Amino acid sequence: MDYLAAKEANRARNYDETRRGLTRIESRPVWFWFDIYGPCNLKCLHCGFRKDGRTSDQEVSEDIYAEVLREIMPTAYRCNLGGTNWGEMTISKNFHRFLLDCKKYAVKVNLTTNGTRMNDQWIDDLAEVSEVVGFSMEGMAGEFEKIRGFPWRRFVENIEKLNDARRRGNRALRIEWRYCAHSDSIHQLP
Repeated sequence: MDYLAAKEANRARNYDETRRGLTRIESRPVWFWFDIYGPCNLKCLHCGFRKDGRTSDQEVSEDIYAEVLREIMPTAYRCNLGGTNWGEMTISKNFHRFLLDCKKYAVKVNLTTNGTRMNDQWIDDLAEVSEVVGFSMEGMAGEFEKIRGFPWRRFVENIEKLNDARRRGNRALRIEWRYCAHSDSIHQLP
C-alpha cells in the first residue's frame, strides 16, 4: 500500500473539514499519542504513582495495538510516545515492534524517555524513525540520582549511545533534555 498517498489524502480531507468548521469529521488523526507501556522501572520521588499507586501495570492489549495499526497508522504522520504518563515506553515488550511498525507505515516518533535503557537491538531503529527523543530529567548528577534513583553517569551514557546511532546513520534526529525543575534542582539551570 502507498501509505504516503493515503496520508496526503487524509491530511487534505482533514484540512478541508477544519476549514469548513465541521464538528463531525471523517478524516483520521494525523498526529496521535500512544501509550504502549506497562510498569515503570524507576521510583521517582515526584511520581504520582508513589503516592496513589498505579492505575494499571498492564501493557497495551493486542486488540488495541491491532486497532491502532489498522485505524490510525496508515494515515498518521507522527506519534508521541511518553510525556503524558507515568510509565516508560522503552521497557514495553512492544517497543521495538512498534518502532518497526512506524518504519513500515512511515510514521515519525516523538519519544519522551527516562533514559534508563538504550538497547543495541533497537537503537538504530529508534534513531531512524524518530524526529525527536527527549530525555526526561529533574536535576543533574547527585540531584538527578536523588530524585530518580538511577545513576547519572549511565543516564548520560545512554544519551551518548543514541547520539552515536544518530551519527552512524547520518540522521536528522533531534535529541533534547526535557528538564522538569523542582525546588531541589532549579538552581542547576544555567
